[in-house]
Amino acid sequence: MAQDLRSRLSPWLLSVALGCGAGEPAPRAVATGGMTADQLLAAVLDECHGPLRGRMNDVDATVTLPDGMQWRLYAALPVTVRLQSTAGQFLLRDGALFRLPHDAPPTTAAELELALQLRDLVDAGALGPLHRGRAAARTGPTTLVVTDADGVPCEVTLPADTLLPRALRTATRPPVQVLDWTRTPTTWLPTTLHCEALGACRVEFNLSGLNWAADFFARPGTAAKPVALRMAAPGSVTEVQSPVPIVVETKALTWASVADPGDWPARAAAYLPLHKELLAQQQWIAGFPVFWQEHGERWLAAPFRGRAGGAAFAPPAGWRLRQIAAGRWLVVFPPTGDLAARLAEGERLLREALQQYDLVARSPITAQPYFHLEDGAPPATALAAPVVRMAVAID
Repeated sequence: MAQDLRSRLSPWLLSVALGCGAGEPAPRAVATGGMTADQLLAAVLDECHGPLRGRMNDVDATVTLPDGMQWRLYAALPVTVRLQSTAGQFLLRDGALFRLPHDAPPTTAAELELALQLRDLVDAGALGPLHRGRAAARTGPTTLVVTDADGVPCEVTLPADTLLPRALRTATRPPVQVLDWTRTPTTWLPTTLHCEALGACRVEFNLSGLNWAADFFARPGTAAKPVALRMAAPGSVTEVQSPVPIVVETKALTWASVADPGDWPARAAAYLPLHKELLAQQQWIAGFPVFWQEHGERWLAAPFRGRAGGAAFAPPAGWRLRQIAAGRWLVVFPPTGDLAARLAEGERLLREALQQYDLVARSPITAQPYFHLEDGAPPATALAAPVVRMAVAID
């Protein structure tokens, strides 16, 4: 089996899970008896999702089943989902389930049924049928029927004089009950959902900006080559930004390294002298800054190569250089979340791939956020939805 890596990026990772349960404030008491159906639907969506209205078609959610099994769902609601867990990676689309990568064995009927149940659970938790509603009718003091553009109705049950749904039921899916909610500064989100097939499941929604990679939901084996970014550096190469780990052959290069100072203004200040010196000596800067941790120490490096026929690099006194041999690297670009979420997801995907394919790591896991530190600290918008290349060298 694959050996454990010698280091982890864990000190970088920040928890982005939402809290729930005990201690949550009580929902507002709202007199709903005099509202029309359309008014009630709008009030429910405003109360629960407020600024998220119009942004809940694409969701990133983690579902924890009663037995502790966790599934990560990247969903383009209401029908298409990528799912992953220790059981593997899957794509649900067009009513069919595919195992990833494209040459993996076919899926089973039981796996398809589970994927459908998970998708429907997350769609209910995201209040998808309400967001997609085109018509509404009140059928009782605490019941509202919302019909989508295809004419599919969903019955929503509300507790008396509150705006947080208790249950959602359609004719084509099992009813889903909301057992508890969590309050964020601007929203109410369900945290425990129950359906008969799955039982009571904890659901955590990642509300960071989602930015699906090109062809993220394409059928296996039919995807066009994803649009790839070109590193803004002389001599850089175009690289496919795969959301699943792939093996990439790389040329030899050198890392000019400094201790990671730990915050972005200080990182930019530490990186700039490396960048300037490499340019002054006419070296090829071979990509964005590299971060990693090893033997309890955190590092930042400027990767570079010598120009063909150019002068060899003469490092200034005190510089730390690390030679990186040509070889194979396992590479992944986590497609969603903020920087902390993508670092955590990329590390998890790489470790799982090492285990699954019996690969041996010969380097720490590295992270390359696509930040131009020579221009200063990245803005908050870049930290919220960055491109991040996660990689580990393999034998």
